[in-house]
Amino acid sequence: MRKRYLIFSLLVILSFIFFNCSHNSQSQLYNQKVTVQDASRAGEVLKDSLYNIEMVYIPAGTIKFDEDYERHETLVFLKSFYIGKYEVTQSQWKVVMGNNPSEVKGDNLPVTNIHWYDVEEFIKKLSEKTGQSYRLPTESEWEYACRAGTATDYHFGNDTLLIGEYEWWKRNSDEKLHPVGLKKPNPWGLYDIGGNACEWTATLWDPAPWLKRNPDRKPFDDNLRIVRSSSSLHGRTAHFRSDYCHAYQEKRPRNYTGFRVVRDE
Repeated sequence: MRKRYLIFSLLVILSFIFFNCSHNSQSQLYNQKVTVQDASRAGEVLKDSLYNIEMVYIPAGTIKFDEDYERHETLVFLKSFYIGKYEVTQSQWKVVMGNNPSEVKGDNLPVTNIHWYDVEEFIKKLSEKTGQSYRLPTESEWEYACRAGTATDYHFGNDTLLIGEYEWWKRNSDEKLHPVGLKKPNPWGLYDIGGNACEWTATLWDPAPWLKRNPDRKPFDDNLRIVRSSSSLHGRTAHFRSDYCHAYQEKRPRNYTGFRVVRDE
């Protein structure tokens, strides 16, 4: 009888330990900002030699994401994809589109002064010419790629003194755009992911929460798209956080807004 009681007690203790470990593991998983399924291929590069567009492999994973900007975080699951190692340059734009809309010219500068529909036209032509399906990143894909597995305020940590090592911003840029790829990359090899030019995404901005907080403001005349990253004109450290976002009207060109492209695996 005593032996049977000891065995039962041992099973109860082991069951409690197993449940507690499993529960803690699941809690830790959910509390992480980003969870990467398999980082072994992260940062692998493929190159479209015809247009010199380098794409970086982003592994599948999840990101805790504030989709309505009212601190209602949900867990977003993402498949693996490729994203541009650099912002699309003026030389790449010229080869595909036959023009250069940028106000300040330079082959290796990010192409800017483009609205959202210009970008969509570029992507359509690029896809037709290469036989590949290019697109803009969604907002969640952009932040997931920017964070590169990190859960800190910035992809390089929380030390704002390091911003200038990774990004062009008001304090080191002379308030102008610079050739892509001159600063340090994020952990997955993406350059200028927080600075130089802001970047269009595919995601529509939902004005409902904003209008709810500002009932006296009238709605915008046309759709707004989420824009990620900041530019060399921005000077507040908060503008370079991995979760910083803003929204621009689709039809309005921006001198300091560019983009990078995505391809599905």
